[in-house]
Amino acid sequence: MLSRLQELRKEGETFLRLEAALHHQLNRLEVEELALQSMIHSTRGGEMLYSPPAHNGHMMWA
Repeated sequence: MLSRLQELRKEGETFLRLEAALHHQLNRLEVEELALQSMIHSTRGGEMLYSPPAHNGHMMWA
């Protein structure tokens, strides 16, 4: 019984480390996304902004 509790505790600690690592990675990806959006916006000067695809699946440019 005690060994099972220790095993579950170790498993819980592993999940907490995994959660922290995934949260950190998500934050990094969000920062990278914002940087890329900023680069795209500055490169295009606000022109030719991408619109979401129409219902027929074709890309449309504003």
